[in-house]
Amino acid sequence: MDHAKALATVASNGRSLANVGEHRSSEAVCLAAVQNWGLALEHAADEMKRNETVVLAACKHDGFALAFAPPELRASREFVLSAVKLSGKALKHAAAQLQDDDEVVIAACKVNDRRALSLAFASERCRGDRAIVNAACKEHGYSIQYASDELRADKDTAMIAVAQNGYSLQYVSDALKNDADVVLAAVGHGFQALNFAAPALKNDKRVCLAAVTANGRALQMLAGTKMAGNAEVVKTAVTQQAFLLKFAAEELKGDLAFLKECAAANPEIAKYVPRELAAHFVIGGGG
Repeated sequence: MDHAKALATVASNGRSLANVGEHRSSEAVCLAAVQNWGLALEHAADEMKRNETVVLAACKHDGFALAFAPPELRASREFVLSAVKLSGKALKHAAAQLQDDDEVVIAACKVNDRRALSLAFASERCRGDRAIVNAACKEHGYSIQYASDELRADKDTAMIAVAQNGYSLQYVSDALKNDADVVLAAVGHGFQALNFAAPALKNDKRVCLAAVTANGRALQMLAGTKMAGNAEVVKTAVTQQAFLLKFAAEELKGDLAFLKECAAANPEIAKYVPRELAAHFVIGGGG
């Protein structure tokens, strides 16, 4: 296989780097391979695994590729700092002393990562450091799941996490899932966070009203609770989406005055009122 053929082959399928023989020592071929599939670095020649340009290109595609770099690169603070700024996941394969380096860890946690994995690879000390964890949660709320138990139970840290991503509520301590301030902040940044609130707060009007205000569909999560019978909560929800009336308590679905009030705000309600009350409404209009 000539060089051009090898280059074209790995550019379309990085995994094929394992099959291009002597071309595994070519920087151009290795770059093309790792840019297609970062973990192709495993199949590069040893000298290419020491090539910083190639390794960084691999890490940019997949931070876990750092696993295939030699120990001296994984222990180089300057190099690892560059790698984690491309992919926080590279922290997993950095030398232990760098997983315990504040600047390196914070840099890793600032990289966009939907799963917020970076903090998971930090040292135990870093995962219990308030400044580091708060910085991580400010970027990615889900980072709180990897924090120490003490910080997952810290209200200030939890508020930072849920303000960035309401669904981070699932990872805070049970006590904070029962804290109205934390849950209110969470549902304001993701109505489905209500699923993770303590049962008692699903009967808290402030929390439920905030959730349905953020998105009426939160009413679905309140079916069977006393809030499904709260006129203000239900009206707020059905004003947005009329079909949500089916999740209201039976006494409200049978309350003609309440239904007319809702229909005045959202005429589509007429399509969902009980059959025995339908005569009081005009489909697509007021009653």
